[in-house]
Amino acid sequence: WNSFHYAHISMMGGLDIEITANFDLENWSFSPVRNTIAMVEKTAHSIRFFIEKPRKLILWNNSERMHHKLALFVDAPEDDIPDAFDFGTIHIEDFGNLQEAVDFAKNNLTQATIIVPPGVYEGAAVESNNISIYLSSGSVITTPIFGTDISNIKIYGRGTFQVDASLDAIRLEYVEDVKIEGVITIDGGMAILFDSYNCAIHNVKNFRTSIRAQTIDANGTNNLEITDCFLLSSDDATAIGYRHNQSNVNVTNCVLGIWGTGTCMKVAAGYRNEQAEPKYDEIANYNYANCDCIVADRMAEIRQDCGGDVRQFYIKNCTMENPFDIGKKVLGINYSSFNEISAAQGYGKMEDFYLSNLTFPEGYILLRGLDEDHQVSNVVLSSVLIGNQPIESSTSDLLEINDFVQNVQVENETPFCVFSIEADTLYHSESDSLIVFNIERTGSLEEEITIPYEIRGTASIDEDFSSVPNSDLIFLSGEAEKQITLFPNCDTIVEGEESIHVILKNIPFDQQASLGYDFQAIVYVADLDIEEIPYNGIDDDCDTTTPDDDLDMDGFSLDQDCDDQNSDINPNADEIPNNGIDENCDGLDLIVGADEFIEELISFYPNPAINFIYFKKSDRLFTAIITDLSGKLLTKEIDPDKMDISHYPKGVFLLRIIDQRSSKESIHKIIKL
Repeated sequence: WNSFHYAHISMMGGLDIEITANFDLENWSFSPVRNTIAMVEKTAHSIRFFIEKPRKLILWNNSERMHHKLALFVDAPEDDIPDAFDFGTIHIEDFGNLQEAVDFAKNNLTQATIIVPPGVYEGAAVESNNISIYLSSGSVITTPIFGTDISNIKIYGRGTFQVDASLDAIRLEYVEDVKIEGVITIDGGMAILFDSYNCAIHNVKNFRTSIRAQTIDANGTNNLEITDCFLLSSDDATAIGYRHNQSNVNVTNCVLGIWGTGTCMKVAAGYRNEQAEPKYDEIANYNYANCDCIVADRMAEIRQDCGGDVRQFYIKNCTMENPFDIGKKVLGINYSSFNEISAAQGYGKMEDFYLSNLTFPEGYILLRGLDEDHQVSNVVLSSVLIGNQPIESSTSDLLEINDFVQNVQVENETPFCVFSIEADTLYHSESDSLIVFNIERTGSLEEEITIPYEIRGTASIDEDFSSVPNSDLIFLSGEAEKQITLFPNCDTIVEGEESIHVILKNIPFDQQASLGYDFQAIVYVADLDIEEIPYNGIDDDCDTTTPDDDLDMDGFSLDQDCDDQNSDINPNADEIPNNGIDENCDGLDLIVGADEFIEELISFYPNPAINFIYFKKSDRLFTAIITDLSGKLLTKEIDPDKMDISHYPKGVFLLRIIDQRSSKESIHKIIKL
């Protein structure tokens, strides 16, 4: 695409971001439209905003989206960096290239992690189990990583694939237990998965720019999870299905887009070939939830080309924006129009489709069966908006339905709810008593719904914080809010600032609920490691042996002790007369022989004090002087009724009261709280 740029940021705290340009930005805006970034300022040549959560955004010219765009990826701090000194860790510098490192692991280790440092490298063929490949930030892989008939494979990190546009960065066949996380792919596709099992793709970013092909192509892959990804393609963003049995597919919390006549969410059953035989029995149990289709020909297409049964599909809480052509098909559930083969050649059933809480631009939804024996059946639409108009019945003009579709139900009164999470505050310290994440349910409160969650981050559970030992939140009927409460561990270990990242996980397919745009939240915990600040009620240095109060350790706290720095001064001490010191903290120094001054009884209260000291006096004039303990003059007043000490810092000060007739004086220690 013309003028495509991106910025990739690993956040550690809130980000105040400013984008500037030497051209007019007035007509530029962010997608997805559901974004919740805090806009600070927008001028003709700059946009400034604040982000405090991981985000995947694209900034583009509203009138020229095909030509000018800037993608912005803000990730949580990396929390899965391998330890370079762990047994089984291999450094690519010791071998010269990735293939030699992979081969060494195959021949010498039962489990290995290969660290790819910054630099440019070719890919590799992985031929053994239990291999992890970590791509450091700044590493670039220029040819694919591929493997067949292997298991327990992990490819992750903050590195980049930049392969030929006709290729895919990762190609795996007949594999099991695979995780792909964090990486970026430019030009080529992200991944092809064939006949595989237990595969998870998380937080990847892909821009397929020139060849008309998919970003993620999964055929016959069961138990597949695609979450929190940014996938922009010149054809389909996700293409799942085709030739083999496939079930239990979750595509959630993703930003998807197409530059051409493609689909954000595509499922095609079988071949577009009239000689083809069906290669599977069924494709079933698919869940697309909380996805934003930011530019496309259509949001979703579930198509029966030539194959077994297609059933149990859920599309929930998704939005579509920026269609290439207004008024065309925005979603389709249909038998193929590419061939007219008979039922004997392999068409299966298409049944049980649930569309809930969806928003589209102007257009229509296509439901099309093949014949009497091959109908599209059991379609439920709930709260579906097309061009700001709700679909209110199965005869709506917003639906295009042929004669071979049965049992279409519009249930706009069906309860639906959305879950989101926010942290109580962005920053915490180790000395805080607790950290709270608030989970809110909006919409219907009728159902009891269980929300699983995951706690990640650079902070470690048990070492840095403890939590209630529960991995699920159960919202009972009527409950709108719940909390996840964590308890920081205050220690004296120097660790630096650490992150705690809470992610809400997928909701069961068949529940009328979805995660919302804010499905994750993050806080940053400051590692204080500073000196104790007395009298603030906080264990600042995370050392219980350092007192916060009663610093002289004489058994009296500040509210009782008039000098908390001297253990010889406290309410139990013996008063020494005429020395200007109040040893027993009664507010007066014992003065012997100053009869005239004592008789006049110029006294003050309260002590300790917060804002003012008040004087109780006769008609005698006096001078009141307040100094610090070193004798530095702070305030001097003649015959005051009160003295303002509200602006003083907390601590101990000296008050001198001088009788102007006799010039006799008393000295008192006062405590400012």
